[in-house]
Amino acid sequence: MIPLLVPPQAPLQELLHGPMIAPPPPPLRPSDLAVGLSTVGHGGRIVDRQLFEGLGWAEGDRLSLRTEGAVLVAEPTTDIPPGAAMVVRAGFVRVPYRWRRRVNLFLGDRVLLLANSSRNRLAICTPTAIAEAFGPLLDGLSR
Repeated sequence: MIPLLVPPQAPLQELLHGPMIAPPPPPLRPSDLAVGLSTVGHGGRIVDRQLFEGLGWAEGDRLSLRTEGAVLVAEPTTDIPPGAAMVVRAGFVRVPYRWRRRVNLFLGDRVLLLANSSRNRLAICTPTAIAEAFGPLLDGLSR
């Protein structure tokens, strides 16, 4: 009996030279990093006028959102449906309820804001994300 001919499951280049690994992103320069703290206010408002101005965001800018674990990442865009965006108004952004629910972000929660000015992105770190990142350190402080 003749065995079935099965084509390779990976591109020829990968079969010959091993798996193709994407190059790591360039390191973040300290001058590109801006940090802020905010409390989630009425309607999901997050206020940090200086941080948003440093990113070059102005009133009326539309931002797309995506989740990475318990972190919300926002960046400017022009072609998204209205329900999936935040609109910057006078130094604050409004995170829609559906996005807050995905990462367990509630009114009154404190969030850590990490901005990368060269990539024009903002990471909104929820209390859950902060606990995951600094859990061992926080445990050590409580002893």
